[in-house]
Amino acid sequence: MLKLLAVFIALSAVAVIAAVVFQQRAAAKRAMPLKLVSPVGADVADERPVFRWESAAGAISFHVNVYDSQKNVALASPSVTGTEWTASGPLKPGEKYKWTVTAHYDFKDITVPGSFRVRPTSR
Repeated sequence: MLKLLAVFIALSAVAVIAAVVFQQRAAAKRAMPLKLVSPVGADVADERPVFRWESAAGAISFHVNVYDSQKNVALASPSVTGTEWTASGPLKPGEKYKWTVTAHYDFKDITVPGSFRVRPTSR
C-alpha cells in the first residue's frame, strides 16, 4: 500500500510539472506579437540606421540580422534586451536590404522580416 501511495504521489508531481510547463508555453505563444517599427519598406538616409520594433511580452532577448541583396548577412547584432539596435557598420547607399528581428523566448524563437533601402547619396 505504501508503494502504491508513493507511485500516486510521483505521478501527481509529474502531472503538476507538466501542467506548469504547458501553461508557460501557452503564455509564451499568446505573448508573441512582434512588430517591426522602422525601417519598414522605406528609404533611409543614414548608412547606419536604427532598427526598431515593438516590445514582445515575454521575450528574453532579441537579435537583428541585416541581409544584402545576395542574402548574405551584412550585419548582425549581439543579444539585445531593448527594442532598438543601431547598425554596427555602414551599409551601401542605393542598396536594398532585408532585415529580421528574432525574439527569443524560453521555449521558442519568433522571427519577423522587413526590408528597406539606403538612400543613394547625392552627387
